[in-house]
Amino acid sequence: MGLRELADGVHSNSMVNCELSILGPVQITNAAISSNLYRIAQEAVRNALKHSGAKNITILLQGLDPGLDLKIKDDGGGLPKEPSRRGLGLEIMKYRAASIGGHLNIACSHGAGTLVHFRLAQTRPLTPN
Repeated sequence: MGLRELADGVHSNSMVNCELSILGPVQITNAAISSNLYRIAQEAVRNALKHSGAKNITILLQGLDPGLDLKIKDDGGGLPKEPSRRGLGLEIMKYRAASIGGHLNIACSHGAGTLVHFRLAQTRPLTPN
């Protein structure tokens, strides 16, 4: 399953509009990068659906030279300042990003949505440990 199917699935299974945009050439030949990139997007979308009250979610994948950017933006209420109970989703997204050499930033404004931004400086195959 890929990002297109993720966006289409959200749109067809909920009242939330989910759009995917891909800018520039994006070539991911490493299975670990591909899998973790998808899982980060999936968790960000799941969080938006479950917690934000968003009506719109945008997934933007942009090829860079070298590397890539992945942004998941929603127009929901943002993250609470002090969550009543803390799940592991955000920590797992950060772990996944670090495991493939990327950086994850989560920014939100109360009432103005959340932006999950993943940046990977390169997409060449990672060397096995």
